[in-house]
Amino acid sequence: LDSDELRFFGAVVSLSVVLITFNIAGQYGSPLTALRHAFFQVASIISTTGFASTDFNLWPEFSRVILCFLMIVGACAGSTGGGIKTTTIFVLAQEIRCIFSKQRPGAFRRALPANAIAKASTIGLLGMLVVCCTTFLLCILEPGLPFISLLFEAVSAYSTAGLSTGITAQLCLAAKLVLIFTMYTGRVGAFTLLSLWVDRPEPN
Repeated sequence: LDSDELRFFGAVVSLSVVLITFNIAGQYGSPLTALRHAFFQVASIISTTGFASTDFNLWPEFSRVILCFLMIVGACAGSTGGGIKTTTIFVLAQEIRCIFSKQRPGAFRRALPANAIAKASTIGLLGMLVVCCTTFLLCILEPGLPFISLLFEAVSAYSTAGLSTGITAQLCLAAKLVLIFTMYTGRVGAFTLLSLWVDRPEPN
């Protein structure tokens, strides 16, 4: 990670910890205890270790949505963590910034190549598509379970974060198979799997 990307990543993590802390402070009675749980869970999600120090069913939906976003972002490039990677989010954020500032896409005092922006957009779109399709299928197969819990399971499976709201054992066989397929897709990468089915011209 370069300095600009570290600052961007640190800002996202810090903001997430602060928002979650304020949102769950009432659950623990002490802001310090809430901060400890929020920081630990955010760190666990970024490293995709699967450790949980609390019952997520006790957390408000707003906090669980933030965790879902962090799980989709995932770990840094080059690591064994899941998600679409922080570099993908960074490139997309630079593209959005440059659109509003009417400047050429760039970072670290260098222009971003067009293929990097296209690849980041494709990875982000495919990741969101896999999560949406998984959540849609889970809602059909398990209509009696809360939507936020099914979304949490789908995002956790795609990012291989290893976290759960405790409903995994209640899922039917078909729903578990959907999650298994999503985990394999997230581990290998939707972009990689899609490229296997694309015909490439033979080099001359």
